Amino acid sequence: RRWFRPSGFHIALLGPDGAGKSSVALEVQRALSPVFLGTICRSFPPKLLNRQVGNPSQPHLIQPRSRLSSIVRAILYWWTYYSPGYYFTIYPALVHSSLVIHDRHVIDCIVDPVRYRYSGPAWLLNWIWRWIPQPELVILLDVPAEVVQSRKQEVSFEVSARQRLAYRELVDQLPNGRIVDGSQPLALVVAEVSEMILRPLSSRLHHQCKSQRFHD
Repeated sequence: RRWFRPSGFHIALLGPDGAGKSSVALEVQRALSPVFLGTICRSFPPKLLNRQVGNPSQPHLIQPRSRLSSIVRAILYWWTYYSPGYYFTIYPALVHSSLVIHDRHVIDCIVDPVRYRYSGPAWLLNWIWRWIPQPELVILLDVPAEVVQSRKQEVSFEVSARQRLAYRELVDQLPNGRIVDGSQPLALVVAEVSEMILRPLSSRLHHQCKSQRFHD
């Protein structure tokens, strides 16, 4: 029964470098550790085949892959990992009542393909995102460009501003998308993200209890 109705929870944290995703992910894991039997944090791209190329602190200066190489990588690596591979990596953790947090996801590549050296068509990324198992929540840590620049300066101010608008537009279109003010103190961001997780989790448990009482 647990395999078909897993009791874990899966979220993806989005936002540019400097938004505080890693810090929020770590603190949310700590805050919700009494709620779940375990916690797992994943990243994008998956670290199965990655080799460090160039200077990772300046991702926009790294040479992009060719169009063909980008397409092959997106289909055979990213789609495979996040679709059939999901049932060997993420899903078992959800069955065992774990909180799974993605610090970035394949959807990030739609906003910032240069960072991931992707030069293939945008429609392919949208197709991959549409046909992979979705996180229950996609949470954007929305931070003004000037705040991002004060934390990290991997890209120009103009790029940070453009990315912020692109992220907001993308997440606004997702039925499971939520936006959190990432410029708040860390404790407030963690509290808000934790509440976003606990609210649907509580609702799910409530419905399960009602269903159980009905069958009994």
